[in-house]
Amino acid sequence: MPLDEEFVLLVLRRRKRQHLSRRWYVHPVNQNRYFTGQYHSLILELEKKGVDLYMKYFRMPPAIFAALLSRVGPELQKKSTHKMPIGPAERLALTLQYFNKASSTMSGWYERFLRLNSLGSALRC
Repeated sequence: MPLDEEFVLLVLRRRKRQHLSRRWYVHPVNQNRYFTGQYHSLILELEKKGVDLYMKYFRMPPAIFAALLSRVGPELQKKSTHKMPIGPAERLALTLQYFNKASSTMSGWYERFLRLNSLGSALRC
C-alpha cells in the first residue's frame, strides 16, 4: 500500500474516532438548566421575595445589579448560533458569586450545573 493511501486511511480513522467520542449534543444535566438552574430558579425568586436575601447572596441590592448589568451587559452578550448561550445577567451573576464566595471552579460547576469550560468562559469575558 502506498504511503499516501496509508496516510488518508489514518486520517479518516482518526476523524471517525473523534466524531464518535461525543455522546450528546447537550448533556442531559444541562438540558433543564433554564428550568432548574440556580439563576433561573433561585436568583429570580430572590428578586421577587425581597432585598434582604438578595443582599446576602450578591452583597448588593437588585437596583445596583440592574445598573451594573446595563453597563456591562452588552460586553457579556454572546451571539446566539444554533444553541442558546449563557445570558448576560446569568454571566454577571456567576462572576459576582464567584468573586463573593472565592470558590473554586469545580464547586461553581456543581452549584450551577454548567460545564467547566462554560463556567470558565463566562468568568473570562
